[in-house]
Amino acid sequence: MSIYLMCLYNGTPIFNKKRGDNIENLPFSTTASFSSVHLFCRTQNVELTATTFGDDGLISWKEFESLLFVGISTNLTEKVLKSLIEKSFQAMVLHIGINEIKAAKNVDRLKRDLKSSFFQMIEKLMEYAENDLLDYNESILCHEAAVIHEKLISFSELSLASQYCFLLSKNRIICATDAFYDLHVVDRKLLILLLTQSNILQKDIPVYLPHKSPTIAYRLIGLPLIQGISIGLLCGQQPTYDELEVLSQEFWQDSYDLLLSAEISNPRNFPPTIELDSSILGFLLINKFTKKYVISRNIQQVANKRNSHRMDIIRTFFHQAVDCDIFKNSSFYDSTTENITTNEHFYVSDYHKCHALIQNYNILCVLYLSVIPTYTMRFITQELLNKLLGDKSIEW
Repeated sequence: MSIYLMCLYNGTPIFNKKRGDNIENLPFSTTASFSSVHLFCRTQNVELTATTFGDDGLISWKEFESLLFVGISTNLTEKVLKSLIEKSFQAMVLHIGINEIKAAKNVDRLKRDLKSSFFQMIEKLMEYAENDLLDYNESILCHEAAVIHEKLISFSELSLASQYCFLLSKNRIICATDAFYDLHVVDRKLLILLLTQSNILQKDIPVYLPHKSPTIAYRLIGLPLIQGISIGLLCGQQPTYDELEVLSQEFWQDSYDLLLSAEISNPRNFPPTIELDSSILGFLLINKFTKKYVISRNIQQVANKRNSHRMDIIRTFFHQAVDCDIFKNSSFYDSTTENITTNEHFYVSDYHKCHALIQNYNILCVLYLSVIPTYTMRFITQELLNKLLGDKSIEW
């Protein structure tokens, strides 16, 4: 797989990023031609959004305000490439706000305004494009989540804190306040990505939320609690970072053992007390309402280089066979309420089998060994879903 992603202003590149093995930089003449082709089509009242080349090549154009984004990829679907382009523009809004983009008249100034963290975020988005669920937030399941959630709500109600609070284990959500989940999923995803990839120690970063507040800046605060677990907040001009740091340490100091217990679930991503059937290679659990997911492999299986490949199989199965966007107007999709009714999907190959159970807002995709009888998959999947969501101490 290879990806080129570029942003142009009147044909002049603002950035030009690439990802893939043994791929060369695009010459300026080629870069400029993409802008010229798009401009020519626009003058002819033709909307150019995408075209293909070769066996698996794809070029996609998208214009935002005065900027033109161009994505070029091989072995990537049009949906994923377009999503990558949109997230890249929204990451730009996150850093400098929509007003600065609308008023852009000087390429060099725009480049200066875009800090290094923006370009790091673009590279991360490109890295995630092939195997991440760009429209969902990654989470973990743990028995401590319900208690931690109550503690987090109490913290958010303090006068110096914020109603927009979320607790992270590495880059995965343990729990969050309702106000945080009320934010658009893209706003949430970019905030978490910025907080977890930033190299600065004191994480007090001005941000514009692409959907909620593209013109007025918030402050994104990141506060480490214990190793591996941090709390994020969205604040206004007050309070100061030092005040929040003292407040968080005093408030959470009697909960460190609880946080350590929750951290044990990472990177397994579900409680160690839950055992997976020996026929399960991995699973992907999605909540379509809160736009979050948990993905994990069966650690009882022999660890080898195929583990990441197995996770890719689950993601591909979801994207190509289960994602409700593919099945709009089908028998199980209710277009009037946009709810998903119960359904199942199967995929069988010589090397593995996949089964998906759609129940209310939850989607569970499970990857099985190829030797499992097809008719038994539905029972094991249902049993696993009951295990993961049946415990009230697990926040989901």
